[in-house]
Amino acid sequence: MMSQWMTVTLFRRGMLFVLVACALACGACDEEDRSPTDPGDTSTGDGWEEIASPVSTHLYGVGFLSSTEGWIVGQSGTVLRSTNQGENWTMAADGITTEALYDVDFVGSTVYICGSETTLLKGVSTESGYQWSSVTIPNGKEFYRRVQFAGTATGWVLETTWHFGLVRLWYLGSDGLWAEGSGIPYEEDFSASDFCFTSNMLPDAGDNGKLKHEGWLLGYSGDSPDGTAQLYRSANGGKSWSLVLEDPDSFFKQIHFIDDTHGWIAKTWGMLSTTDGGATWQSHDFTSSLVMPQHLFFTDRSTGWVAMPSGTLHHTTDGGASWTEQKCEGASLPTVSDMHMLNATVGVLACRDGKIYRTTSGGQ
Repeated sequence: MMSQWMTVTLFRRGMLFVLVACALACGACDEEDRSPTDPGDTSTGDGWEEIASPVSTHLYGVGFLSSTEGWIVGQSGTVLRSTNQGENWTMAADGITTEALYDVDFVGSTVYICGSETTLLKGVSTESGYQWSSVTIPNGKEFYRRVQFAGTATGWVLETTWHFGLVRLWYLGSDGLWAEGSGIPYEEDFSASDFCFTSNMLPDAGDNGKLKHEGWLLGYSGDSPDGTAQLYRSANGGKSWSLVLEDPDSFFKQIHFIDDTHGWIAKTWGMLSTTDGGATWQSHDFTSSLVMPQHLFFTDRSTGWVAMPSGTLHHTTDGGASWTEQKCEGASLPTVSDMHMLNATVGVLACRDGKIYRTTSGGQ
């Protein structure tokens, strides 16, 4: 998940949000005037196949803490674990909570899970299994939608109301205390869908040469469908945030970085990409009849996948300039809540109704 003290990249996956109905409407997704989806794809791989799931509740987040061990979280306190690259899943942390669990992240073998009603769980691996405890953010009040940790003493949590408004981004400081980042509008008509932090070891005069954590938060200001998508940036580990980009009549769904320079944003009608650490963003527009990718994941600067609300998956080998539709077992996928690719061939989809899909061929 992260390289060792070179360029350390921390990225997470989004959940299925329902705040802006027009931005999450169903549709397939190809890029206009680039390389449209080929419905006659004749790849001979296994594509995406449904595998056995021990639950039928909605699944919301998936992640891997190693090349073999994966975790899925979901509705009603669902926690699943796999030790063989997602081929088999079993119940884990049964009975620890009944709250909805939205996201999962890792530091070494330690697992962090966030969810509704200020749920933030920490699982520590021991010889007898995982030992779980609750993490308290003293002034937290609502739903913890997203979680990311860069170390046992460095972490972030995105808090919103049930309707995704009144956004607060909490950061765990070097003093071991949780604090609220400044500069993010705390308003009913401002919502947030995703965030991520990248890290690098470049000396920073203001932080005594420690790792520098740069953050990105996707916001939405106004009422649907006339609101504005907004991108906020933090250059000091989440302590303060500034607005750096606006896109009227649009919605930013998810952000994903593979290192501190290369990142992508899924948005209404297309995608944004950067190759210079967010200094500039290039727009990749899709056709007018399409909406936007719901979830995206890249394993390197060229190879990526997106899941569409119509139940299709698309693959790129040129950084998102063109996309090809992939095969899946059945006519279409159920609603994809999250995805994680271990490498260019092995990946897992967490879906609604407890469905889990897996590929060992990169979806080909």
